[in-house]
Amino acid sequence: MNAHRIETTVSQDGTLTLTNLPFQAGDAVEVIVLESSPKPGSTNPYTLRGQPLRYDAPTEPVAEAEWKSATLCCGGADYERSCDAGSSC
Repeated sequence: MNAHRIETTVSQDGTLTLTNLPFQAGDAVEVIVLESSPKPGSTNPYTLRGQPLRYDAPTEPVAEAEWKSATLCCGGADYERSCDAGSSC
């Protein structure tokens, strides 16, 4: 399959005219029309650059409640109840 890319603009009457195509007269072709994406550089890729920073409690643990599994031992028993109570883990 031979692909050829052309960028053009839709005319006032809603038609497209494609000229100088690298195909022979009579060749069957498939046409897919896609809306162009914004050109690179037209939008700022660094949208947060220059924005103020704020840290809420930066030295506090993050997601402490999520680390409950790290305190489990003895086949799933609660560490504070079983391991500190002298059981062998």
